Amino acid sequence: MSSSTNGKGTAALFHDQPDVMANLLRVQHQIRHARTISELRFLIVNSEAWRLVPSHHVVLWQNNRLGRTKITEISGVDAPDSRAPYMLRLNGILRAASRLAPVADENYRPFHAGDLAHDHRQSWGEDLAKYGLWLPMATSDGAPLGALVLFRNQPFSEREITIAVHLAEIYAHALLMMHGGLRRWKRRQSMLRIGVVVPWLVLACVVVAMGYPVTLSVLAPMEITARDPVLVRAPLEGVVETVHVHPNATIKAGDLLLRLDDTTLKNQLEVAEKSLEITLAELRQSRQLALGNRPEAQARLEPLQKQVESQNAELLYLRTLLARIEIRAAQAGVVLFDDADAWTGRPVALGEKILTIADPNRVEVTLHLPMADAIPLNPGNAVSLFPDTDPDHPIPATLRFIGFQPKMTPAGVPAFLLRAELADGVPLLRIGTRGIGKIDGERVTLFHMLFRRPMIALRQYMGW
Repeated sequence: MSSSTNGKGTAALFHDQPDVMANLLRVQHQIRHARTISELRFLIVNSEAWRLVPSHHVVLWQNNRLGRTKITEISGVDAPDSRAPYMLRLNGILRAASRLAPVADENYRPFHAGDLAHDHRQSWGEDLAKYGLWLPMATSDGAPLGALVLFRNQPFSEREITIAVHLAEIYAHALLMMHGGLRRWKRRQSMLRIGVVVPWLVLACVVVAMGYPVTLSVLAPMEITARDPVLVRAPLEGVVETVHVHPNATIKAGDLLLRLDDTTLKNQLEVAEKSLEITLAELRQSRQLALGNRPEAQARLEPLQKQVESQNAELLYLRTLLARIEIRAAQAGVVLFDDADAWTGRPVALGEKILTIADPNRVEVTLHLPMADAIPLNPGNAVSLFPDTDPDHPIPATLRFIGFQPKMTPAGVPAFLLRAELADGVPLLRIGTRGIGKIDGERVTLFHMLFRRPMIALRQYMGW
């Protein structure tokens, strides 16, 4: 039916059957008093006007907020569950029916299972009525609002189709007004299309960004330490008597650093000297007696001479140890140790480290990279230092040494020892300065950088 023919047929129908007009007027009265879109949709599929076109099911098919067309209301059901098997099957059938060609010069489409593709024809099932009537709803300029679909077991007559088309036009106008008129509805549809397109654009941008190459980096605690420092160790076993320098003091080569207690050594030296005097006296006496051809005196000469040599060696050794009582600096630099009072009166073993002498002009960076954060690194990789005293100004450095095996740090964390050297022209940092170092690794994708740690944790959890 064309629009002119449909209008004439509807007028003739209303003229011949006043009950049809009364039902249509009642429908218009009901929809004008609908307060919400949900209430209007419920009235559309459950209206008394459908008594004029008896049907098993009346289905309202519309676009949702994501721009996808689906069943929004069905007669006899308060709240249709879109995940129910019946609803899923019916949605598929309606999508197939929406692609069917309409009747010539008309918009409505009578259809049945035989009009659909084979897979939808099989899903029609016996629980669904045999015949359907597709009634599109549109705005005055032809923009689609959705469709009303009627199902029953008998074909629809020309009279029933005319009434159904007229009802669909009334309901389409009511839906349009409920959305605020044609202009607001168009704006809403435009926003819906944007709402569908924008997430896909964002997703596409994210996918592209995930492949963007970035530099994989890792953070590690850092400290400025002396390069090739001189270790001052105890030259003999004893007790520290006096420390003549304080921590971080600047010294010159030959300056007295500390002194060990010499009481024991002096006593030993005094005893050794007395023993030597007694032995020398015995040796002189034996030589005089030997001149008188006394055999026993001559026999004692050789043992006494060896005893004198041994005691002289012991005296020389004790004097050498006494010379080491005072420990002096082997080079100029800065003295590094904790506390002078802590060392005073403390016993030390031979070779025990007491303090360090560092050249303030020769420093390096020591980093401890936790084993859990380890990434592939090579000597020459760039390092950025962020000292705690000035974290806003990173200092460039270059990685020069990577430990082979992790070792426990004082904090109890297994970590790899790394060493780096400051870049040329960078102001020297004070020894002992701490902070954070950022070590650059190889080039990877943004996806790898963001999901490296989660993937490691997942692999450890799953036992891959």
